[in-house]
Amino acid sequence: MKINSTQNHYQQNFGMAFITNAKVNKVLQSRIKTPEDTVKLIKIFEKEGKNTKLNIELFCNESNNLSAKISSNNPGGFEATYDEGLMASRFRSPIYFLEKLSKIADKQSKYIK
Repeated sequence: MKINSTQNHYQQNFGMAFITNAKVNKVLQSRIKTPEDTVKLIKIFEKEGKNTKLNIELFCNESNNLSAKISSNNPGGFEATYDEGLMASRFRSPIYFLEKLSKIADKQSKYIK
């Protein structure tokens, strides 16, 4: 699986919704093991790429666990931070965390005009 990255601190790779950086891309590449997960990842990115109301900024903490900040494109709008968690990062695919973020973003975007 190839995930685009550049030397920029943040790069929007997958439409408007997901913002990643080189470290996140490396973690995703190392933790996604099956072709099915790759397909799910692409579907999540494509789906949320159409969400023009919210952005999901992915980043890694010191332990290489995924974290995310979901924020509205409107000033003063919705903003929340989520962590994957140590146990989840060790025993689950990152797809579970990305699906959770996608559901939250979809739910919150319904309340944004």
